[in-house]
Amino acid sequence: MSFTTISTFNSIFFNNSLNLKPVLVKLNVSNTSGIITFNINMTKTTFAPDTYIMNITDSLGIDISTSVYTYTITQTNIIIVSTSSSTGLQQNTLYKVQIRAFYNSLGKDYYSNVFPCAYCLPPTLNSYNSTFSNNMISFVINSTQLTPNPAGYLAVVKDPSGTILQSRYGITFTSGIITITASSSSGLLANINYTINLAAVYGGIGTSEPSNSIICKFNLTAPTLNSYITTLNNNIITFTINITPFTPAPTSYTGLITDPSGTISQLRYGITFTTTTIVITATSSTGFLANINYTVKLAAVYGTLGTSAYSNNQICNFIPQPPILQTPSLSIDSNSIITFTINITPLTPAPTSYTGLITDPSGTISQLRYGITFTTTTIEITATSSTGFLAKINYTVKLAAIYGTLGTSAYSNQITCNYDTFNNNTWSIITSSISPLPPYFGGGGYSKGGVGVSNDRKYIIAPANDGTQNTKNGVYITNNSGSSWTKVSTGVIHTNLQGAVSSCCSITGQYMFVALGNEYLYYSSNYGVSFNYSPLAKHYTVVSCSSDGSIVIIGGGTDGIFYSNNYGQTITNITPAGVTGQYGWLDAQVSPDGSFVVAGLFAGSVYYSSTGNINSNTWTLKTNMNPAGLSGLQSLSVTNDGTTLIGFISSVYLGNIKGVVNASLIPNLTNYYYYNTSMSDNGYTMVYYYSYTSNSINYMGAKYSVNKGNSWSNISATLPTTNVSTNITVSRDGKFMVYSSNNIYISG
Repeated sequence: MSFTTISTFNSIFFNNSLNLKPVLVKLNVSNTSGIITFNINMTKTTFAPDTYIMNITDSLGIDISTSVYTYTITQTNIIIVSTSSSTGLQQNTLYKVQIRAFYNSLGKDYYSNVFPCAYCLPPTLNSYNSTFSNNMISFVINSTQLTPNPAGYLAVVKDPSGTILQSRYGITFTSGIITITASSSSGLLANINYTINLAAVYGGIGTSEPSNSIICKFNLTAPTLNSYITTLNNNIITFTINITPFTPAPTSYTGLITDPSGTISQLRYGITFTTTTIVITATSSTGFLANINYTVKLAAVYGTLGTSAYSNNQICNFIPQPPILQTPSLSIDSNSIITFTINITPLTPAPTSYTGLITDPSGTISQLRYGITFTTTTIEITATSSTGFLAKINYTVKLAAIYGTLGTSAYSNQITCNYDTFNNNTWSIITSSISPLPPYFGGGGYSKGGVGVSNDRKYIIAPANDGTQNTKNGVYITNNSGSSWTKVSTGVIHTNLQGAVSSCCSITGQYMFVALGNEYLYYSSNYGVSFNYSPLAKHYTVVSCSSDGSIVIIGGGTDGIFYSNNYGQTITNITPAGVTGQYGWLDAQVSPDGSFVVAGLFAGSVYYSSTGNINSNTWTLKTNMNPAGLSGLQSLSVTNDGTTLIGFISSVYLGNIKGVVNASLIPNLTNYYYYNTSMSDNGYTMVYYYSYTSNSINYMGAKYSVNKGNSWSNISATLPTTNVSTNITVSRDGKFMVYSSNNIYISG
C-alpha cells in the first residue's frame, strides 16, 4: 500500500501533475500603533508541505533577524508580524520575503518566488483651499510631510454620483502640498463636494494605504458690497463700489440694478472691476439719472463654471449737491463793471455749470444782467454792463449747481453782496476824544507817514507830528474805530515812541509797525497792546507791510532799504548794491501778498525785486516807471498784479512795475506838488493828494479813482485844506479812506 501510494505520488510528480511550489501572490499591509503586519496570500499547493522555512532580507539582500518578527504559515496565507514598533519591521522599508516548503516523503524542498513587502506611510490630509484660473478649478491640499518623499500620489476623487475618471484631473505636488487641478473647465465643477483620498507612491518600495478623506469644494462666492462714491464725467454717472476681496477672484461680474420703476436694462451701464472695487458706469447721460435711488446687486461670474448668488443690496444715487457760498470779495473794472467773487467749498463730483438766483431790494433781477464763470473753489458773477450791478446796493445771491442733462441741485445758502465804493460825501472826525490834540497826525516832513487801518475800521495806528521832520509827538492807537485812543508806551524804550515817522498794520490789525526817524522799527503782534523793537538803528522814513503782516520793508533814507520776513522781529539790509542818491530812499512798499517789493529814490529811480531769496543783488531798475526821468519822487503804491502809482513832486504816474510799458502820466494841473499816493489791495480804489500855493496860502487837495485810475474825481468833502501836513490812506479793501491832518477823518 505504501509502495502503491508512493509510486502513485511519484507517477503524478514525474508527470508534472503536482503543484508543490508555493507562489506568493498578494500582499495586505496594516500598521497598528507602529506594529506592522504583512498578510500575504499564496497559491495552495497540492499537498501540504511538512515544513515551511521563512527567509526575509532587506533591500541589500541581508537576512533580517527573526528576532524582529514572528510569522505563521498556512497553505494559503503567510502572516508576518513585527515584534516591536521601534526595533521591529520599519515603515517605508522594502523587505523581500521567500519561503521554502519541505516534503519529507519526497525528500525534496521547493522555494517560492521572492515577494517584496513594505509598509508605505500614507499621507494625512489637512486643510485645503480652492484656486481658479482659466476656468479650471484647483484644490491645494496641505498634508503631513512624508519621509522619504513619495515619488508620486494616486488619487481617488468622488463626487456625489461616485468615483470620477482620473482623466478629469491631474496631480502635482511639492513637500507637504498636493495640488489636484481639473484638466478642463468641466473636470471639476463649482458648488460640488468632492471626497478625496490619496495614496503615496514610493517607487520600487510600493504604494501606501489610502489617506484619510477630505471634502473639497469650490464655492462661487457672492461679493459683499460696502461703501460707494459717485463721480461725474461728461454727464456720465459712475458708481464706484468698494467690495470685500475674496479668493479666488471671479472672471467678471453681472449686475441686477433696479430703479423705482423696476429693473433697468444692462445696456444702460457697463461694469469694470479690480480686486477691491466694482465700477458701474452709465453708457450714456441717460443711463443713470440724478436724484434717483438705484438698488444694485452683483453676482460674481466664474467663466463656464457658473455664477454666484447675488450680493447684498447697495443703494446708489447721485444727488447734486448745492454749493456752500462763503464770504465774497467784490471788484470793479475800468468800465465800472462790478464782479462778485465768491469762495465755495469744492463739490465732488464737480458740476458742469452754475445758475443764479439774485435779488435786489426791488425783486429778482434778470439773468441777462450778469454772467457766471467758475473754478473748483470760486464762482465769479460779473455784470454784463455798468448797470448790471450797481454800487451800494445789497444783492442777495443764491446759486445752484448744474450737472448737464442730469439735473440741477437745490439752491445754496444765501449771501449778500454789496460793492461799497469809497464814499466821498461823508467824512467823520474820529480823534475828538484825544486831548490835547497833537499838532498833526501822520509822519510829517519827507516821510510817507499816513496811518495803518484794519479793514473792519476797528484798529487804527497813527504817528503824530509837529509839522517838521523831527517829529516828537508819539503814536496813537484805537481798537474801537476812534471812540477812544491810547498813546503807546508799553514795551518801548523810546518815550511814547517819539520820533515816529510812519506806521502800517495788517489787514486785521493784529500786526502793527512803527518806524522811528532816528532809531528803530517797533512791531506789535497783539493789536497794539504792547510793542517790541528790532535792534537795528537807522534813519527810517517809511514802513510798509504785506496784508498778513509777515513781510515788512522799511525805507531808511540815506541809510538804505531794510527787510523782514518774520513780522519785523529781525531786519536785514537789502539796499540795492552801489545805488545812492540825494535824500536817499523816500519810499519803499511791499505788495499785499508779500511776493515783491519796490523802492524809490528821491532822485527818481524806481527798483523792483521779488522777495524770494531777496538781497542787495536781486533788484532791477525799472526805468519804465519814470519815463520822463523826473526827480523828486515822493510816494509809491503797488498791488499784487504790479499796478504802481507813483507820486513825484511835479506829477503822478500810473503803470505796472512788472511790465516794460512806460507808466502813463495822470493829467494834472500845473504848479501843483504831489506827495502822498495810496491804493486798495486790488488796485480799484486809488488816491493821491497834492498841494499848491495861492496868495501865499498853502492849499491841500486830493483826487481819487474807483476804476483803477481810468477816471478821477476830487474829494469834495469839507476837509482841512490849508496850512496842514496831510496824508491820505485807502483801506486795503478800498471801501473807505483815512485822511490825517490836524485830526483824523474817515470816510463813509
